[in-house]
Amino acid sequence: MNDPVIEILLKLKGIKWVAYLIVLVLVVVGVANFTDALRKIYSFGKDILAHYQQRTLTDKDLKTDAVALSKSLMQLVIERQNNEPQIDFKNWDVYTNAQIRYSTETQNIFFRDYSAKVAHLRDEFAKRGLKDKNLDMFYQHPTNYIGLRELSTSIATLSEKI
Repeated sequence: MNDPVIEILLKLKGIKWVAYLIVLVLVVVGVANFTDALRKIYSFGKDILAHYQQRTLTDKDLKTDAVALSKSLMQLVIERQNNEPQIDFKNWDVYTNAQIRYSTETQNIFFRDYSAKVAHLRDEFAKRGLKDKNLDMFYQHPTNYIGLRELSTSIATLSEKI
């Protein structure tokens, strides 16, 4: 048997601390390789799970998209509230009609720019077992600023759970 490792260990037999150090290094390398293999197996398992759940976004992409959408929704709410028609008690009918038009316009903006994105992210969260009752309640029709704020908050909250 001409195994070079065994020969080196036999030569270092008299110097025990060197032998202990070599064994320690070999153990550390072995543990590192083992943990790397476990990480690869875990990643592979996550990929298989994602495939069968028909996920279209990675966890990282979902979190990034959810945070961006949440911020964008909150900006919409702030912008629309800041530009809302002012109450005019002298011309109540005119104010009421202006308010109805403005609210309808806000809803149209939501449906045009956000509705599909919100529904898609909600589905992606659900595929991961993440649900929020406010998101489920408001994602199809957030009737006012409260609903839009709840959507934004719910999406941000779920993104932190990934």
